[in-house]
Amino acid sequence: MFYFHKIPSFIQKVYNQRQWQVTAEDKSLFLTFDDGPHPSLTPKILDLLSKFRAKVTFFQLGSKIEAYPSLHRRCLDEGHVVGNHGYYHLDSVKTPLKEFINNIEYGALISNSTLYRPAFGRLPLRRKKEILNKYKVVMWDIMPGDFDVKQDTKSCVKVLKNNVTRGSIIVLHENERAKDKVIDILEWVLKKYSKEGYQFCCLDPYHI
Repeated sequence: MFYFHKIPSFIQKVYNQRQWQVTAEDKSLFLTFDDGPHPSLTPKILDLLSKFRAKVTFFQLGSKIEAYPSLHRRCLDEGHVVGNHGYYHLDSVKTPLKEFINNIEYGALISNSTLYRPAFGRLPLRRKKEILNKYKVVMWDIMPGDFDVKQDTKSCVKVLKNNVTRGSIIVLHENERAKDKVIDILEWVLKKYSKEGYQFCCLDPYHI
């Protein structure tokens, strides 16, 4: 499995209609979580965020929102932003175009959000411009790899330590593959960067 821990600047420039980082004059970081809500992870994540008074953005699957509506509501009630990750976690490369577009639109309806993060970071070549015009497509500049079975917590932390800058959008996951690492990684991030004077902010769809 190949992926960039730090998205190269040339990729960000080529695909500049997508949000990779936030231009931040102050010390702000933007934590994001994909694939939730998750019945055991989401409550732990929310409890930890509350402890540090941190706000984040959850890119949730419509199917999971319907399965765990109280967790979805809790995310909103505690001041976080919820974005659309599709109804199901579909790969645009492997999914018929019409089915993929319907998946985005149904996810947007369920999440009630114009923020969209495509599964695997992939958009279909056909209708790509239409998607970019209709939704604010939010990517990331740092992916520590909490979902990767070959990455342990220590190596994920090292990725963050070496790459985080003000305005970074960091992607973590609420899924079975990440469940043994993501809480420890999150706690490390919150402790370290809070001490360094950083604020953890939501991706406001009206200002990014």
